[in-house]
Amino acid sequence: LPELTWIYESVTYMNDVGLKGSFYQNDEQFVTFTDLQYYMACKIMWNPEMSKEEYFDIMRTACIDYYGSEKVYDLLMIFEDCRDDHMWSDINTTTTDIYALDEAKVNAQYDTIFNLIDEIREEVTDADCLARFNRAVIGLQYDVISELHPLKYVNGSADEKEIFVARYKDMYDALYK
Repeated sequence: LPELTWIYESVTYMNDVGLKGSFYQNDEQFVTFTDLQYYMACKIMWNPEMSKEEYFDIMRTACIDYYGSEKVYDLLMIFEDCRDDHMWSDINTTTTDIYALDEAKVNAQYDTIFNLIDEIREEVTDADCLARFNRAVIGLQYDVISELHPLKYVNGSADEKEIFVARYKDMYDALYK
């Protein structure tokens, strides 16, 4: 999952304590908004004095220019709102723990997340922007589905299993369009 606030907080903290240089490394096997993460890391490392408001304004503009819709920014902000501020005090056991998401908050936003993804796909008309969005969001969808709902698939009701399978199918259908 994209950790865009973490990038800002880390770089500004390093600047505040007087660190003169840093190296940004990202795991490219997970393609969830990697391009945006690299871009935002470059922006904040170039100017570690920028305000959080400036940082998020740049991110909003990047979402419009690169992915074709301001709703991409709105989608990312849902995840920002679902961050778990206690990530370093707990033992991390799942991807969502590592990426500091409060599972209850994400579960509450589950339908909103998937509906917004569908709206973005319908809204974006530029083929390149849509391809970049689909590439970025497929990892996000997979993380949300696989990390937050495996127990529903195993132990859930027939209706919950049907929804789970339908969401996986939708995710793969979107990937291969």
